[in-house]
Amino acid sequence: MELVSLLFGITSRLSGFALFLKMARKNKHYTAQEVNAIAKAYVSATSNSIKGADQTIDDFTAAIIEKLEQIAPSNCEDGTYHKRGDSVYPYFRDTVCKDVSSFNIALRMVYCSEPTGVTEQEKINMAVAIHLKKTSKMDYAFKNFVATNWRFYGAWQELKKLPKFRFSLDNSSNHDQDPLVDEDGDAGSQQSSAISSISKESSRGGRGNGSKKAKEKLQKEVERKQREEEKKRAEEEKKNLRAKMTENMVRVEELGRMRLNEAKRTRETNALQATYMAFCDDTSPEGEVIRNELRSKMLANVRAIGRETAAATNTPVTTAATIAQPSDATGTTTTTTTEV
Repeated sequence: MELVSLLFGITSRLSGFALFLKMARKNKHYTAQEVNAIAKAYVSATSNSIKGADQTIDDFTAAIIEKLEQIAPSNCEDGTYHKRGDSVYPYFRDTVCKDVSSFNIALRMVYCSEPTGVTEQEKINMAVAIHLKKTSKMDYAFKNFVATNWRFYGAWQELKKLPKFRFSLDNSSNHDQDPLVDEDGDAGSQQSSAISSISKESSRGGRGNGSKKAKEKLQKEVERKQREEEKKRAEEEKKNLRAKMTENMVRVEELGRMRLNEAKRTRETNALQATYMAFCDDTSPEGEVIRNELRSKMLANVRAIGRETAAATNTPVTTAATIAQPSDATGTTTTTTTEV
C-alpha cells in the first residue's frame, strides 16, 4: 500500500509539473518578430479570395495557424508561433489590432497638424512618439524618433495593407497621393466582407464602439478638409481668371494703341509719298534734297510701324518700303524697294 501511495504521489506531481510546463509554454512572451509573422498570417487569411466572408471564426483561426506555420522559423520553441494553437488569434485581435487602431489616431493627429519640411517617415516617427506617450501632440523634436521602439510597428506595416486598418485623410479612390497606402496590399471588397463577418462573430459586449466613433470623427475631418481644399481651388481659379482677364485687357489696349499709331503713321507716310511724287520730275539739286528728306521721313515712319507691330505681337517683323524715284531719261517714273 505504501508503495502504491508513493507511486500515486509521484504520478500526481509529474502531472502537475507537466501542466505547469504546458501553461508556461502557453504564456510565453510574444516577441516583435513573432507578432510580425502573425500579422502576415492574418493578412493572408483575410485576403483569402476563395473563402472570403464564408469563413467562420474557427476556419479563420485555422487559416492563420496554417500560414503562421509556413513562415515561422523551423527551430521555433514550443509555445511560440503556430505552436501556441488557438490562443494566437484572440491575442492578436484583442491586443495587436486594438493597439494598431489606437496608433492610427495618433497618426491622424500628426497629419491634421499639417507638418512641413518633414518626410513621410518622420511623420510616422512623430506619431509613434505620441502613441507611446512621449509627447501629447505633434512635435518636430520627435521627427527622428525610432519607430521600432513601438513593438507593433512591423505588424502595423502589414496590417495597413487591409482596408480595415488603412489610414488615409483622403477618402477618394486615388491612393497615389496617400503615402501610407501600400498598393500591393489592396485586398478589395472580399477582404472587407471577411473582416466584417469575423468581427461580428467575435464581438463581445459592444466592442468597437470607440473605433466607430473615431471613424465618424475622422470622416467629418476628411469632409471638412475636402471643403477647404475645394474652396481654396475655387479661389485660386478665380484669381488666375482675373489675372488672365487683366492681361488680355492690357494686351487689347496695347494693340489698339498700336493700330491707331499705325494708321496715323500710314496717313503721314501717304502724305509724304504724295509730296515726294510731286518732286519726282524735279531734277534740280534742290529737288534732290527735298526728295531725300521726304524719303528719310517715310523710311522712319515705316520703321516705327514695324517696331510697334513687333512689340505688340511679340514677332519679328520685316517691313519693305516702296518709294518712287524721279523719272529717268525716257520720262518714266521708277520705284525702289528699301528693306527696313
